[in-house]
Formats: sequence, C-alpha cells, structure tokens
Amino acid sequence: MTRPALVANLLTLLAFPIPSAAAPAAPAAVPPPAEQQPAQPPTVVRAPDASPEIGLGSLQLLAAYTVGIGGMAGLIEAGIYPKQLGIHSDFANLAYVSLLVPALASAAVCATGTLSSRYRGRCAPTLLGAYSGAAVGALLGLLLAPSPGPDDTAEFTSAMAAIAGAVLLTPIGAVAGWHLGKEEIAQPAVFTALPSRQLAQPSRHLMVPVLSLQW
Repeated sequence: MTRPALVANLLTLLAFPIPSAAAPAAPAAVPPPAEQQPAQPPTVVRAPDASPEIGLGSLQLLAAYTVGIGGMAGLIEAGIYPKQLGIHSDFANLAYVSLLVPALASAAVCATGTLSSRYRGRCAPTLLGAYSGAAVGALLGLLLAPSPGPDDTAEFTSAMAAIAGAVLLTPIGAVAGWHLGKEEIAQPAVFTALPSRQLAQPSRHLMVPVLSLQW
C-alpha cells in the first residue's frame, strides 16, 4: 500500500471510528415482596349499660320502706288489723306486721330491681331475706324492750319494740336477699373492625432508573 493510501485510511478511521460492542445494561431493580402483617382478631367491646347501677340498692331500700310502712298504714286505716277482727292481743299485732310488711317490702324490692340492666334478681331469695330480717328485728326488739310505763303492760311494750325492730330490718333483709340471689345478664358484644392503619398495606418502593453512560 502506498503512503498516500495509508494516510487516507488513517484519516478515515479517525473521522468515522468503528463502534465497539455496547456493554449489557444492568437489570432493572426488582421490588421486594410486600410485607404481610399477621391478621389480628377484631376487638370485642361490651355494649354500654342502659342505665347506671350506682344507687340501685339505695333506691330499693327506699322503695321497701315506703311500700312496707305505707301499705301497712293504709290497711290499718282501712280497718284491716287484728283488733278490728276481734283479736285483742298485742302479740297478734306483731304477727300481723311480721307477715304483712315483708311481703310488701319484697314486692317493692323486686319491682325496683327490674330497673337494673346488668342483673336479674329472684323474688324467692328476696322474700326469704325479708322474713329473715323481720324475724331478727322482732327478736332484737323483744330483747331490747324497755321496761313498761305506769299505764303500759309488759306485753304491750315488748310487742311494740318487736314491731319496731321488724319494720326496721325487713327492708334491709329484702335488699340483701335480692342482691345475694341476683344473676348477671349476658351483655351484647360489639365487634369493632381493625383501624385502617393496622391493615396490611403494600410497601411502596421508589424506582430509580439506572443510567448507563457509554463513552
């Protein structure tokens, strides 16, 4: 090859270089699989009570005294008592009160107990508690009866003290019997869904393009 031809070939190579094989591009980044959070059971929350239980015992006690004493007074005013029936004994009055007042007080306590939204009472323990309170009150009254006055007899004084004790302790026994025999009412449960932030969310990854510069 002559010198002019060699110089011409070199000039051609410098002006138009032969392209080299391009390096293979790096594979695109594959996002990692989304992290799956374990499923959590729904939260169980008791439904709120329909009415507060605070003061239920006090309300029952007040109702027992009101109905017991008021009912007895109403019957006496109506003329329904032992002496009116021809029984002239002070202890007959004690028996009359000891039978009548516990029944009236138990009815009042059971009726007031229906206001409870958490418990269901039973009338049998309530009645048993009322008569137990009347018996204890009458016995204490007999033991603590004062001495008879000049115009009173020992029978009258003892009977009146026993009646006072029975009337005083009968409502307390009825309320105690109701609460000892009550049963809890099953409350409805409310299932609350999981908060949205606790749900499994797919992870979002920012894809950064890979630039391959060839010189």
